[in-house]
Amino acid sequence: MQGEHSISEYPSIPSWAVLVLSILTLGLYPIWWFYSRAKAINRVQVDSISYWQIHILAVVAFLNVALDLIPGLVLPEILANCIFWGYFGVYFWVVFCLKSEIESSLYQNKVREFQLSMFLSFVLSPVYFQYKINDAVSEVGVHANENM
Repeated sequence: MQGEHSISEYPSIPSWAVLVLSILTLGLYPIWWFYSRAKAINRVQVDSISYWQIHILAVVAFLNVALDLIPGLVLPEILANCIFWGYFGVYFWVVFCLKSEIESSLYQNKVREFQLSMFLSFVLSPVYFQYKINDAVSEVGVHANENM
């Protein structure tokens, strides 16, 4: 069931490139990835994801990386723990919001049921999500060509 917009509007990038960019940017690329895929999901599913969670994640991640890069800076343990667990909590929340919306979006645009692994979603989220999106886009393309 293809609507006005389809899954083929999702940005396509090889999964290995997502992994390399994540490493090279010290973990900041996944936040951009989350943001760009949220925009794509909102085009396909009409504003199903709000951006404020991703903005919070970006601020906390930037703080986390910036504070780690300041030489000689020693944060009080309670502050360091708050930043770490804050980032972890918001990341977990964003990943599973996106997981749910990606599953819904892919299911609406595919022939078969589509479900993402909870474990892989959390551990390899942008890499795993991109792999599955690429798989879905190519499958939708194959079905579109068969129907012509």
